[in-house]
This record gives sequence, structure tokens and C-alpha cells, in this order.
Amino acid sequence: MSTADAVPVAHEALTIDEHRRTFTVLGAAAAAAEPRPLVLVFHGSRQTADTHRRFTGNVLDPVVAVGNAVVAYLDGYKGNWNDARRESFFPA
Repeated sequence: MSTADAVPVAHEALTIDEHRRTFTVLGAAAAAAEPRPLVLVFHGSRQTADTHRRFTGNVLDPVVAVGNAVVAYLDGYKGNWNDARRESFFPA
């Protein structure tokens, strides 16, 4: 069994002011018993949380597997983040 198979993965969503935001969390259940640091992962443009996790080769899974942190891969709005550039054509 690989480390990626041993890490508990949950697909979650929050709705704030009628805006639904989705994310993938690794290790959240274990953190309920013992608090752990939270690592927030922002994907690149036109990706999703799951594609970014695969793209990086699940590199943060071992950190979760040994209990050092909870990792949340966030989904941007339509695959993008609002980075405050004036000349951006992204939907976020």
C-alpha cells in the first residue's frame, strides 16, 4: 500500500454568502483527536485541488501520514485565484 492510499482524503465544501467553495482535505479526522498545523495549498491557474495534488506527486501525503499536519488543497474560482493584477483576464 502506498502512502497516498494510507492518507484519509475528504472532499468538502463551504457556502459563504451564497458562494460555494470546495477543497480536498487530508488528515482532518486525525486532527479532531489531536490538533495539528494546517497547510493550505493553492493550485496553479486552470487546475483543481485534485489535479494539483496529482501534479505534485502527492508530495505532502507523507506529512499527513505521520501525523505532522492536516493539508487542505483549495479550489480556486473557475480554476483561478484573484491575485489583484490589473491586467488579468481570469474569472476570479
